[in-house]
Amino acid sequence: MALNLFVYGTLMFPVVMTRITGIRVPAIEARLPGYARYTLADREQARVPVIVAEAGACVQGRLLCGLDSDVVETLDRFEEIGSGRYRRITVVVQSVDGEWRMAEVYAAGEQALSHLAGPWQPDQFERHELERYLSRLSGTGA
Repeated sequence: MALNLFVYGTLMFPVVMTRITGIRVPAIEARLPGYARYTLADREQARVPVIVAEAGACVQGRLLCGLDSDVVETLDRFEEIGSGRYRRITVVVQSVDGEWRMAEVYAAGEQALSHLAGPWQPDQFERHELERYLSRLSGTGA
């Protein structure tokens, strides 16, 4: 079964997705209203993002369309679904073409809610942390 996935953090970067899944995943720009993006404060090795429901907020990201179950299972393992840090939920996102689409997203789990810090900025991550993040991914077998 094919699945749409909205990504808003490290998974927005094609090089990260390719490193994790082993494939190039096409994506389109999209936004998720009603959610805000934060940094998890308890991650010492990297400042990783998480989203939480927040009225009036909106998260810019990318929509990955038509993912197969093997790719989704790989991403679920990467996001440690079941650990309490993230959970996969169904949302409605608006793509850059204005169309509203159903998608899954990795949102804050119960454990993450008590560790939120300031906003997570994709441009800051790309400039200051992406290379180090990729080198850690290489060491994990991802």
